[in-house]
Amino acid sequence: MTLKNILLLLIFILLSVYIAFLNPHEVQVYLTQSFSLSMPMVILLLGFILVGVIVTALMSWALNVKSAFGNLKNHFQRQHNEKRQQWCQDTYERGKNVFVGGNLDKANVIFKKIHEEFPNHVGALNYLGDIARRKGNSDLALELHLKASKIAPGSFKTLNLLAEDYSNTGSLTEETATLEKIRQSEPDSPLILSRIRDLKLKNGDWKNAAVLQKRIVSLTDDTKQKEKENELFSQITYKNGLDYWEKGQIDSCISEFKKALRISGKCVPAYITLGDAYLKSGNKKNAIRTWEVGLTHTHSPMILLRLQKMFEGSDDLKGLVRIYQDALQSSNNSAKDTLVLLNGVFYMERGETDEAIQALETIQPGKSILHSVILANAYQQKEDIPNTEKASLSAFSLAKESLLKIVCTECNASFTEWASTCPKCKAWSSLRLAPH
Repeated sequence: MTLKNILLLLIFILLSVYIAFLNPHEVQVYLTQSFSLSMPMVILLLGFILVGVIVTALMSWALNVKSAFGNLKNHFQRQHNEKRQQWCQDTYERGKNVFVGGNLDKANVIFKKIHEEFPNHVGALNYLGDIARRKGNSDLALELHLKASKIAPGSFKTLNLLAEDYSNTGSLTEETATLEKIRQSEPDSPLILSRIRDLKLKNGDWKNAAVLQKRIVSLTDDTKQKEKENELFSQITYKNGLDYWEKGQIDSCISEFKKALRISGKCVPAYITLGDAYLKSGNKKNAIRTWEVGLTHTHSPMILLRLQKMFEGSDDLKGLVRIYQDALQSSNNSAKDTLVLLNGVFYMERGETDEAIQALETIQPGKSILHSVILANAYQQKEDIPNTEKASLSAFSLAKESLLKIVCTECNASFTEWASTCPKCKAWSSLRLAPH
């Protein structure tokens, strides 16, 4: 029994006791001015108590009935909400599966149904926006993702999709601001850092891009990927130095080029431009030293040509010969072959045919058309007819072989026979004659 019912019962009991004390024996109870009842006081007392109990019981029953109906209504409402939530969850999962399967039209219909029932469903808004962007409706995608971001301001996925919308519409400022929001909650996300870095690169902000790239390198664990990120870090640092170079700030650009080489010792552009910077500042000795170190580490013919141009303007041809010899000793494979060809041309231009032939014969005969042509020219200068004819024939054979070479347009593999599918990558109808 509730406290309210108990209080009502006490009121009736007290009222009965009060009347009984006022009427100690048989009492005349006036119900109206003209109507009265005569009864013993005890009967009156018991009657009032009985009435109080009955009224209290009726009121308690009525309240219980009302509460039961309320609980029943809440139960049905709860069941209805649970069914709606379950329907939403099942439909959402089905929509995601359809979306992954590539049926965008069907997925769009499914997510629209969810959106109609639950207008603030962030997941449905995200997918509807993504589908709209893929179909070319960038404005609708942006509108839907903006609505989702207001409902769930901290949603990583929503902000990421919103940034893609801004990127698609060319709104670089808004894209950067959105990515920075994600970065505040996920400061060590390589994906977000990479996207912000790419925006900095697009805007030519090499300095801030280098700061971001340094952080990306530190967060990368995979060895091969770390090497790639370091190479990019070196390139970005070089670009920053090149910006100083174009502005005529020699000291600053030298500092940046050195930093790029500390990051990656194989950055050929940094070696070349650092040498140019030293040369422009009047420090010829450092320029030569920089290019020599670069040639040792990269075996780049471009650096060798820089050195050759430098020495050609002086009488120190022995120094250039020494550089060629050192480069040939430390190089290998295709880089060495190119250096040998350059060395042979260098000797031939100075009339040192014997030295040229000696250098060119270190390469296996018939390895390249260019080698055979240069070697034939050297033999011709020496008036060695048999060897001239032999080298010319080799050049012709290589040219013919190159003309008939078949390559795959997909994987660039080369073959001697045509096939309907590439023997290496299995691409259909991809074999063609090599371009010349």
